Amino acid sequence: MAIRSSLKSSSRRAFASALIFRNESKPDSARALRLVRRLLKERGVRCWVAEGRPSAESLRRAELAVALGGDGTMLRVAREVAPRGIPLLGVNIGTLGFLSGAESSELRRRMDAVISGRFVVEERSMLSAEVRRGGRRVFGPELALNECVIRCGDQARAITLARSCIPTP
Repeated sequence: MAIRSSLKSSSRRAFASALIFRNESKPDSARALRLVRRLLKERGVRCWVAEGRPSAESLRRAELAVALGGDGTMLRVAREVAPRGIPLLGVNIGTLGFLSGAESSELRRRMDAVISGRFVVEERSMLSAEVRRGGRRVFGPELALNECVIRCGDQARAITLARSCIPTP
């Protein structure tokens, strides 16, 4: 899920709590983290920073997730928050930002819009992939956003794939 700002107007605070994820390898992510925390706190939004994998408690309390990084960060965070229905705002700090709802240069404006409730949630499809051999699961299930890659090894060879679609309400 990604959030993109829109013109929907609201003067109330849309979220009471947020969980922030960042890609620590991006030099600008520390500065972006400080700004996001300050903006959230100024608006009365409680926030936590996920160091590595988030705790079950922080995921339970979060009403919004913010991912500071690139598409890789968005994909990693989406796997954590999507099963819990937590909306995710991606802020592109990297070079690839196709999935992000905001660029770092517009962070202040976008965060203000989201906190104020001026946004639209874009639903994204999630995939669950697993590998089975002889009826036994050897990998997965793992969540993926938009796509997944299945490799058999270094050499190309034929594999059998099965798929199923389970519609969600």
